[in-house]
Amino acid sequence: MQKAIRNFLLILTLSFSLQAFSQTGTIAGIVIDKSNTETLVGATILVENAPGMGASTDIDGQYRIDGLAPGTYTLRVSYISFQTKTIEGIEVTAGNVTSVDIAMETETQNVFGTGDSTQQVVIIKAAQYLKNLEVLNPYLENPLSSTVLVLLFRGNGQLKKTNTFKLLSKYTVFESEKIPDYKLAEWLEGYLREKGYKTDQSGIQLIAESGGNDLSTMEHELSKIFINLGDRKTISTADIEKYMGISKEYSVFELQNAISRHDVKRVAKIISFFAADTKNNSIIMVISTLNTFFTKVYICATLMAKPDAEIASALGVSPYFVKDYKLAAKNYPIH
Repeated sequence: MQKAIRNFLLILTLSFSLQAFSQTGTIAGIVIDKSNTETLVGATILVENAPGMGASTDIDGQYRIDGLAPGTYTLRVSYISFQTKTIEGIEVTAGNVTSVDIAMETETQNVFGTGDSTQQVVIIKAAQYLKNLEVLNPYLENPLSSTVLVLLFRGNGQLKKTNTFKLLSKYTVFESEKIPDYKLAEWLEGYLREKGYKTDQSGIQLIAESGGNDLSTMEHELSKIFINLGDRKTISTADIEKYMGISKEYSVFELQNAISRHDVKRVAKIISFFAADTKNNSIIMVISTLNTFFTKVYICATLMAKPDAEIASALGVSPYFVKDYKLAAKNYPIH
């Protein structure tokens, strides 16, 4: 077992190193609202002449596209209620980061109505980042009839505790709860059907596994597949693997479970995710956690004939997790 563990950790280290130092380049930057310089969360950036390459901006409005071969690229940037923007002539060189910051302009269609009745629509995106929500209170108490104010909050736990929420509750409030994992496949089937696309159950499972249950991120990732399919309406697993990035937030414990099951494909996917963000997924932390895990697997392997309660006590874990260590011990035998 010790030899198997050493070999595995060596392969893991090399995987990180190859990912980090491969001869490719990166495009990175920040996306903002040109009118007020506020960052835009969840904007989609696609590389038009590199199918399957792209990213979405994070909570700070930042994006990063790794793994680009040296060359000249065109970016297409989109965000709801903003004009789609195309940026051409971006030079990428091996081992370097090309910085491309993007300022988006709102769409001009901000008025709706019929006849003489028109209203201006004002949309405040990512309103949860407003430092002082109370500044809205006077307006909410006496709003203008000529304006439709739309506030978009992502995560509303703190919002519900404020006086501002009490005032907002007098108007139309729509709350979209995070979809449970067990309902994600059903949602995906309905969403694809609504958009005129279809895939089989293995495709649904692969999309769910790669995208997680953040529907905003999932929608952005699926849009990359739709764009690259052209006129085709059937999505294959090859399309998903080629065009859809890993959006799910993987943890070292998910890597640990994948190793236990000897699921090589999933291990490779999680390592790729870690290698793309070494700032938040330190190889030292990963190796340390896996070293602890395999030490316990080794101990478990010497106690396989013992009751689960006794094994759990020796490992210092809940009896519920003993089955995982037993599985790993079988997949990585001592002899």
